[in-house]
Formats: sequence, C-alpha cells, structure tokens
Amino acid sequence: SPPFEMSAAGSVEEFQCEAQQDVDDVCVGYSSGAKAAVQVKRTVSLSDALDSGLSKTVGQFVKQYLRYQRESPPGHSVDPLSRRLVLAVSPAAPATIRTVLRSLLQAVATMPSERPLDPRNEDEKKALEVITVVIQRHWQEATGSPAQGQDIRDLLRLIRVVELDVDPAGRDESVAEDLLRQA
Repeated sequence: SPPFEMSAAGSVEEFQCEAQQDVDDVCVGYSSGAKAAVQVKRTVSLSDALDSGLSKTVGQFVKQYLRYQRESPPGHSVDPLSRRLVLAVSPAAPATIRTVLRSLLQAVATMPSERPLDPRNEDEKKALEVITVVIQRHWQEATGSPAQGQDIRDLLRLIRVVELDVDPAGRDESVAEDLLRQA
C-alpha cells in the first residue's frame, strides 16, 4: 500500500535526512511527484503550550504546508493525496497522540469538505481543540492573518501520526535495519 495513505506514490526518488525544509528530519520524494515530510519525536504530549513539542512540530507543519501551497497551481489547494506531513513517535508517546490524535486526523482526512469537523468523542474533541489553537498561533505568525476554517481543514488532511518502535528489540527495529542495509 502507498506510504502514509497517499495515492500511488511510486518508487522513492529522493530521501533526505536533516533536509533544508521546514519539516526537516526526513523528506521523501516519490516518482509520482508525491512528497512526505516527517518530523520524528520520541515522545510529544497533547499540549498547546508555546514551547511544547507538539507546538514546535505543528509550527513546522504550518510552514511546510504554506510552502506546498506556494508550489501548487494558482487557485488550487494542496493535493492531500500527494503531500503528507508526518509526526513519527515512539511507543513512549502518550495515547492522546498515538491513538486519539491519529484517529482524529484519519477521520478528518476522509470527511467530505462540506461536513463540519465533528470529533467522535470527548478525547478527539480535546485533541481538535488543542491542535486548532496551535495551528492558529503558527498560521498567524507565519502569514500575519488568522487561518480560516478551510485552511485548518486542508492542513489537517495532510497530517498523519505514525508509531515506530525502532529501539533495541522493538517491533520495527529489524525492518529499519534492513532498509538501512539496502540504502
């Protein structure tokens, strides 16, 4: 299946670590033109504090999204099937990130645009409130104007949370080692 729920991405043509991008931990370019930007955090909490790991990551996502927007044809929004902003966390991250935020973002990605953002439970409602506050703060800082509802929705549709367990004896360790050997 295509990585990060993108449309058929094709083969990897470009792979950068610590790239010169706003989201800089890992950037992947695919033969289809799809792009994924990954920010790796061992653990991050669901906090709207300015200095929180989530706020710093979302700030990078906002800047990267605005870059993607500038690269899109005039009058077109960023294609959610060919662009992805990924927060990769370890199993040490709290369930509010690994499960609740991931579930909320997956639901937003499949919601029709005309349908209001409607969290399915109180945990998702809290996650949406926190991430919206953080997006608004960084959008205002980056653009000088507040994000509109559609801006927030379009950005949320690009974000995914993935859990990677690459610590010694972790379930993804051998896969990561195999990939590195092949690179």
